[in-house]
Amino acid sequence: MDNEKKWTLKLDGKKWSGPIEKGIEGANIFTKNPRNENELLGFKNDKLLLKWAEKEGMLEQYERLVQEDRILKYITPPETEGEEEELLEIQMKTVEKMTKRFRKTLQERKIDPHDVEKIMKLKEEDFHSVILYDNKYYRGSLRYLPGGRYPSLKLFGFNDKAESAIAISLTILCEHSWYRGKRLYVWGTDADLGWFNNRISSVVSSIV
Repeated sequence: MDNEKKWTLKLDGKKWSGPIEKGIEGANIFTKNPRNENELLGFKNDKLLLKWAEKEGMLEQYERLVQEDRILKYITPPETEGEEEELLEIQMKTVEKMTKRFRKTLQERKIDPHDVEKIMKLKEEDFHSVILYDNKYYRGSLRYLPGGRYPSLKLFGFNDKAESAIAISLTILCEHSWYRGKRLYVWGTDADLGWFNNRISSVVSSIV
């Protein structure tokens, strides 16, 4: 089914009734409505987002996300392609090591990697991370990303593939590499990334 028929959009608290693509252009920061997972909330700036978060009793979480987001604006890619590749390869080794630890934990406890409820309990055990799935509802292939900043998902073979996510800790999903483009703030689970499906190219996880 087409995404536009499944979810709705609100911009700065007002329901958007026009074409979704046009509405998305009117905001830079997005998050899901905690009371309606099929409703995407868009904000033109972080001040409007924080005003909404305060009303929802989620100010502390979103303040941390906004603080990280402000830092991302000053992060720029290395000057040469070789430097960028070297940085990403170092990061890849760390991810592989942490992924082995994560998979081992799941195997030992007989936890299905698609079991949302049990995976979310791992946040109590220092597994600050985000898990991306290439299908909606936490199905298909997955990529485990331990806490950190990931300027490009190309090296992990997951660029523009994510359709759902389990954020064991506060997470920012970015439309383009090096944290550019529109951002989706995720706290908890998101079974359908909606407009962001197959559009995520960089990630920040473990904002604690």
